[in-house]
Amino acid sequence: KLELALVFVAAAITAVYVSLPQHSVDKSEFEKFKEVFDKRYTKVKETYRYTIYQENVKKIEKHNADPTQTYKMAVTQFADMTQDEFEGTILKPLAKILIKLDRLPTIAPKVVIAETYEPVPNALDWRASGAVTGVKNQGNCGSCWSFSTTGVLEGAVKIKRGTLPNYSEQRLVDCCGKSGFQCQGCSGAWPEWALNYVNKQGVVSESSYPYTAVEGACKSMTGESILNPTTPWTMIKAGDFTTLKNTVAASPVSVCLDASNWSLYKSGVFSNCGSSNLNHAVLLVGYEDSGAWIVKNSWGTSWGETGYIRLASGNTCGIAQHAITANIA
Repeated sequence: KLELALVFVAAAITAVYVSLPQHSVDKSEFEKFKEVFDKRYTKVKETYRYTIYQENVKKIEKHNADPTQTYKMAVTQFADMTQDEFEGTILKPLAKILIKLDRLPTIAPKVVIAETYEPVPNALDWRASGAVTGVKNQGNCGSCWSFSTTGVLEGAVKIKRGTLPNYSEQRLVDCCGKSGFQCQGCSGAWPEWALNYVNKQGVVSESSYPYTAVEGACKSMTGESILNPTTPWTMIKAGDFTTLKNTVAASPVSVCLDASNWSLYKSGVFSNCGSSNLNHAVLLVGYEDSGAWIVKNSWGTSWGETGYIRLASGNTCGIAQHAITANIA
């Protein structure tokens, strides 16, 4: 019965494939894609994934042929995913996390940074100052929040103490939720929940608690206390991108934004996004003379500009809607 069912599924997929507009993508290109990104499919799913891949290649070529576009697209590890699959697997609508909870998380008071008019550099990139660790890869786990959290902690410690640490995301994925801080492992969280956890339980190194891309049992380890016990984090007034610029001039900032259309981004200044659908947490590490934001992602170095994306100035993708800094003791 199972074999018969698979035959019907394969036939249905083939029918869909034939009915879709075809694009002349050499199969060898798809084979290379599978090899580069270590993709493995069952025989039944192979045709379906190849169909999606072809449609995405067609989308990429059409976009890159448009001279009005300010950024380029390319085949990435997500080129075999539909838009719905990408958003459902890699991105997590952060606003919905609150709805699923019986109560709001217990957090320190939000301290909103008032707008300042102090002069800041015309351009700034914390990578040049050694305040940013290398780009990591969250894999197929919705743990972007943990990478945004470790990133803002690492940058703050480097600026405050002079040495750049490399903190463990897996510790947060495994332990934050189990310790009562509302984090939901690979299903998402707000970075401030993770900072509240760190404030109570401390933080450990990446080498002592390596990343696995799946939520596992919480390993009992003594963490280093680094946050201000009274106000472990500070939130910037929502939508205030002027203050956001002033803030990142002092230290990298954890930001939650809309990354719905990022899957095939390769290079350039991106602006194809909204500002209300917050579904991804990343690290803002600076800005250019043009005002474009420099953002560190957690999808590996093969994606984007060696793991980074540049966003148009202003509140692009909602970058200023939910931004926080870590207050290091």
